[in-house]
Amino acid sequence: MRHTFLLDENVAVRGVVQESGPAQTLWRTIAKNCHHKLAIGPILYGNYQQKIQEVRRRTGPDSAASMVALIFQLLTNADKTVWVAPENPSQLARFVRHTSDRYLADIAHLATLERNSKDCVFVTTDRQTRADFNRTEMQEARIQGVSLEQAVILANEAAD
Repeated sequence: MRHTFLLDENVAVRGVVQESGPAQTLWRTIAKNCHHKLAIGPILYGNYQQKIQEVRRRTGPDSAASMVALIFQLLTNADKTVWVAPENPSQLARFVRHTSDRYLADIAHLATLERNSKDCVFVTTDRQTRADFNRTEMQEARIQGVSLEQAVILANEAAD
């Protein structure tokens, strides 16, 4: 099964600060499975950079250097990413209660419209936002919200 994953900033940070765990497993599994892609946009990319830099300032520049390299290698690999730049909010954004996360619905929606994208799997550590991405309106647009643990299971599925 091919999936396009959309990972919120907290997943990126957990991939850096936790020496092991589902976040690192997810990043590594997406990297290994040639069929999976990451949905990304300019704002999210900037947020990844900012959050990871904040963590590295606190923990030291050598902290998880190989994981940081893997994350940015994936994000800059055209074969592994679906880059979208939402210009206007989609109708789906209104279903996300955290206003700071509404742009993620726009990225997810545009990612599902890209060729070769069967769906968009939004991965978050926030229960409320995950519930927002599991509303009927999102599912009708082929978008679903999952936990890190659920995402690892999906990422390990064989390609169809």
